[in-house]
Amino acid sequence: METKRFKIYAAALSPVDSLGNLKSGKLGEFCQYLINEGGCDGVAPFGTTGEGNSLPFHTRKNLPRLFSQLGFHHSEMLFGVGCPALHDTVELINKSLEYGYTQVLVLPPYYYKDLNPEGIYSYFSKLVETVNNPDVRIHLYHFPQMSMVAIPPDIVQRLFKDYKPMICGLKDSSGNFEQTRAFVEATGGKEAGFYVYPSSEEYIPEAIQIGCAGVISGSLNAFGKYTRDALNEGDVLDQPFKQVVAARHLTQRFPLIPAMKTYQAVLNKDRSWENVCPPLVPLSVEEKKRFVFGLEELGLLPQ
Repeated sequence: METKRFKIYAAALSPVDSLGNLKSGKLGEFCQYLINEGGCDGVAPFGTTGEGNSLPFHTRKNLPRLFSQLGFHHSEMLFGVGCPALHDTVELINKSLEYGYTQVLVLPPYYYKDLNPEGIYSYFSKLVETVNNPDVRIHLYHFPQMSMVAIPPDIVQRLFKDYKPMICGLKDSSGNFEQTRAFVEATGGKEAGFYVYPSSEEYIPEAIQIGCAGVISGSLNAFGKYTRDALNEGDVLDQPFKQVVAARHLTQRFPLIPAMKTYQAVLNKDRSWENVCPPLVPLSVEEKKRFVFGLEELGLLPQ
């Protein structure tokens, strides 16, 4: 099974203080860790796992400069930039482009619900026409459980046909692999130049087979190295990959963002990692005990 070109991106956590203010220096260091020791090909900051929609607009706007100063390559970055207001999204994209970062991840306009699919098409088509920069690479962000706005495969197909290569991919966080398959079939997937990424490591074998480009996952904040090791083995059906799937299944028993922050707090002996932005709350004492015990049973924490 071909695994060498299959990319893994961590949907990077955002370290914050007790009031929910971003610790930008710590974020930069953490993303460097994810790409180096953490085993990831790249990071996707300010998405759902990064609490992007809980962070102030000015904070999100200023972060491309930090990543540029730290020397992150444009291929390693996929900035979450989606906003309900089209021109806010445009401003975030332009700020990323100012520092040479061309890859962005864009939610549909998520305030209004029960949208006519033509409205979704209109939002993204106007986004492309307003940005009007052939270097930008827009990845659609399909997460209907959170946004309450699904992006139908036929709309994705039209957007790709009408605006490629600027619209070039999609992250599918639906949790339904048949939905992921539908996006690949509608667009032709990686072989046609459309890069589909499911959001869970457990789908990697099937994702490779159907022509996905990689995976973008929140649990790669903790398990990126184990996932990369399994991919490097060349057979993702062997024991190393079974450990990755078991880790993902353990994590899914808890709220993902507080669980991943708990992992970092325990790993680094740094309680400040447990801070989350309102309205999220950290794991309870009992949840933390069960999660840490499960990690230890799987051999995923230093003794």
